[in-house]
Amino acid sequence: MSIQPSYRILLAAVITALLSLGTAHAMPQAAEQHEPSKPDKQNGKVCQSEEVTGSRMKKRVCLTPEQWEARERAGKELKREMDSKPIPKDGQGG
Repeated sequence: MSIQPSYRILLAAVITALLSLGTAHAMPQAAEQHEPSKPDKQNGKVCQSEEVTGSRMKKRVCLTPEQWEARERAGKELKREMDSKPIPKDGQGG
């Protein structure tokens, strides 16, 4: 299956948008705009406001410190995986 160059760019944009929703540190500019709060004493969660692509409203996300670390590791691993894939010279994918 061959993917046209314009679809590859669109696919990369969609993946980037999904990463910005799913990982706090996938994109440096998104990570800088978080407002971490103090840990909640009842359940040990840390809340941050994240920007949502396509919306002016921020989304409040509350996770445990372990979940934040796992989320950051997953984002870094996905970025490393995408960076390691070569771009074909002919632009036809594969």
